[in-house]
Amino acid sequence: SFLSMVMNFLDMERKRFNTFQRTLSVLSNVSFLLVIIILLASPPRHISPSNIDFVTLSLIATNMLFVIIELKVFPLLTYISNNNNESPTTTTEKKAHLTTRSILIILKPYFWPNATASSATVNRIRAIMTWVFVISAKACLLSAPVFLGRASTALALTEYGRCAKFAALYALMQFLALTLKECQSLVYLKVAQAAFVQLSETAFRHLHGLSLDWHLKKKLGEVIRSMDRGILACDTLMKYLFLWMVPAIGESILVCVIFALYFDYLPLALAIFTFVFLYMTWTILITLWRKKFRKSVAKSDNDWHDKCTDSLINFETVKYFTAEKYEMERFGDAVKQYQVGSVHVAASLSFLNISQALLMQTCLATALILA
Repeated sequence: SFLSMVMNFLDMERKRFNTFQRTLSVLSNVSFLLVIIILLASPPRHISPSNIDFVTLSLIATNMLFVIIELKVFPLLTYISNNNNESPTTTTEKKAHLTTRSILIILKPYFWPNATASSATVNRIRAIMTWVFVISAKACLLSAPVFLGRASTALALTEYGRCAKFAALYALMQFLALTLKECQSLVYLKVAQAAFVQLSETAFRHLHGLSLDWHLKKKLGEVIRSMDRGILACDTLMKYLFLWMVPAIGESILVCVIFALYFDYLPLALAIFTFVFLYMTWTILITLWRKKFRKSVAKSDNDWHDKCTDSLINFETVKYFTAEKYEMERFGDAVKQYQVGSVHVAASLSFLNISQALLMQTCLATALILA
């Protein structure tokens, strides 16, 4: 395993091992780590795990971390280094890429919005309360199973009064989690609206600030569609990354800590952490693979909207040259290409959902076996 990692680091230019082979190496490391965890959790009779076993487990986990870093981070560093070494003429010909700092600046209205229909103070209080509701909902969700476990223990000991008390607390925590989640959605709605107004005004101001030459060469349908999609992408990124994925990762880590400290069962905590890590890694890899389908759909979507808008705007020209049939054929081909790309996106999403469900059910089965 360590030899494989060294060989990957020596092959930085991807001449011998491509990304797919390195991904399989990561998956094999994860599988190996999982087997070690299961063996340590359920050792043979009269054999207890020693400190050397846990040190070996830590080394294997560290090795897997380095393999993943080599797979994802070093290509990015190579790309940045190559861009820095290129001449200015070559750099200007390539499309601009948003840096992390640029993305955070664009998303600033979702965290610290300015004044819109409401004052800036009200909008910022709503943004802060969104995160308060998110954290409170996660805290209620994490504490609810603890009360359910205490209710089950009290029922086994025939302490019906304590059982009813903890059962009521469990139901209360579940209700509070749902209520806080809905409050977060309602408060965030106003934050998203304020951010939408701010981003729309910024984009519109930027379009008016461009040169006359750019406006003479522009494709109006593509510009409007790209503007709408860009603002919608900001809202989607905010929802899935900061309001869903980041709290979910924090919740997963806290669940592992609860299993390790509160229930004092480290093997189960390690197994859950491994499956969560594998779930995240697999999701990222498949999402990066699906990106080419999403790009193709976005391009074809821009294309058919551009053809539709420009054809209708230039209605007189189309009529003058009797090009209705030609325009219909162009429009129909663009729509067909968009539909083909949509099928690929839906099929790849189904594959991702099935693989994620397989990982979750395997995690559940492993946890039940260990328990």
